[in-house]
Amino acid sequence: MVRLAISMVFVGLIVLCGPGCSSQDPVGVRITVDEGGSGKIAVAAMTIPKSEIFDSGASEGIVWDDAVKLQVSAGEFDRLSSVRIHDLEVDSVNLDSATGSIRIKIPRGTRAVWFRHLHVPKSDRSMLRESLQESVQELDLHENVTLIVEILDARVAGSLLQPVPRVSVTAKRDTVTMVAPLEVLEEDADDLVLVINWERPNPPASTNR
Repeated sequence: MVRLAISMVFVGLIVLCGPGCSSQDPVGVRITVDEGGSGKIAVAAMTIPKSEIFDSGASEGIVWDDAVKLQVSAGEFDRLSSVRIHDLEVDSVNLDSATGSIRIKIPRGTRAVWFRHLHVPKSDRSMLRESLQESVQELDLHENVTLIVEILDARVAGSLLQPVPRVSVTAKRDTVTMVAPLEVLEEDADDLVLVINWERPNPPASTNR
């Protein structure tokens, strides 16, 4: 059995979950873009740590198995076009005073790396699922990865360049949310490309970042 512990590491405070994101889908990436093309990013990863999360030596009569932790790291970027997490990368950026668009390349298959750094290996998921069901408050493990892109003060639309079954893309006000099952990301198939377009009712001074 896997013991679940929640360990959150913050550099600044950013909440990962947003519109279309369930509390049962904690794993993923959130990108927030301001009017000038800079912004903030948060990454939530579920990992099996090499060291103890809490002092299990202080307990008695219990044989502990592996632990799992949810680590949330947050930071900032100066240019959206420079953002990359392993092989997940912003493929193109177009910002001007009134409208904008970005494309995010989302690799999948055996050669893809990014989502394997966000979730526990497939061989460990059944144990993790059992532990979540036996936690203080029973939880379901939804084996998804969520990608959220928020364009501040804008109206957004988002879609996949080529739609893929079971991958959902929704837009609400200034936020686009993509939810992809791990099974889909693990398939050897063409990369996903998330396309986001937006417009601002009161555009700032012209900029390209």
